[in-house]
Amino acid sequence: MEKASGSHLRRAEKQLLKEQVYEELLPTSLKRTGHFLMAIDIRRKWILIDAASRKKAEEALDLLRLTLGSLKVTPMATSDRPTALMTRWLAASTERAEGWALGEFCQLESPSGNDGVIKVSEVDLDSDEIQQHLDGGRICSALSIARTGQLAMQLQDDLGLKKIKFDDALLEKADSGDDEASRFETYAHIHIPALPAVVEELITQLGVKLSLR
Repeated sequence: MEKASGSHLRRAEKQLLKEQVYEELLPTSLKRTGHFLMAIDIRRKWILIDAASRKKAEEALDLLRLTLGSLKVTPMATSDRPTALMTRWLAASTERAEGWALGEFCQLESPSGNDGVIKVSEVDLDSDEIQQHLDGGRICSALSIARTGQLAMQLQDDLGLKKIKFDDALLEKADSGDDEASRFETYAHIHIPALPAVVEELITQLGVKLSLR
């Protein structure tokens, strides 16, 4: 265009040209799509989101907010820090709530955060080695725990739950089909009711305290 006109394009003209090219090529460009699994617990007034990170969960809430027009969300907080509860459970079996058990993974950090992170997996968390780290002042910032007969998961220091695995006893109640309809039936009638019930037990141990956003 500069050769045809014999003069340099002005900034505004370049911007206009860029927008025109963008509009023309956008319909034919490759699209990246994704989806979120989300459940709204009306009784507890909770929104449960299956997302890879807190940022992705916020994106899901933004989409829901856009769909509804407005949505006031209060993030959950607790009066007892998750690290305090996890450290107590890891330090002494007598501190663990009835019906709860430890898995085989934990993450240990120094209170200052300057001495690195120790990740331990596939070991007995009641071993002397783990106790030595705790006696040395380390705290637990992630811990695999299980609610007997319900599910196992990794509790994070920000209240996030990872690696959720439902108990075989629950899965036996599910439809044996492997098609999309059967999977949704399992998710809607087994997974969704079980997860909030277990989470409610867990946050009771932590002491629920809602903080306004």
